[in-house]
Amino acid sequence: MELLERVKAVLRRTAPLRQDTLELNGREIDLPNRIIRHQQKEYSMSQFEIRILELLLSRPGQIISRATILEQV
Repeated sequence: MELLERVKAVLRRTAPLRQDTLELNGREIDLPNRIIRHQQKEYSMSQFEIRILELLLSRPGQIISRATILEQV
């Protein structure tokens, strides 16, 4: 049992965290439901748009080429 608990602890520390809802500049981004909420309004996004957004948010401050976006998304 102790070994199992140790393995779980290591996995918790090393597993990447994925937030399903992000807060950005007063906007709430609900990734699984592909919705952006801003000023009490909801905006639906396509799967493609959400994947682009996730890519851009994963590399803050970096310039990402069109070719890279198309390759990664």
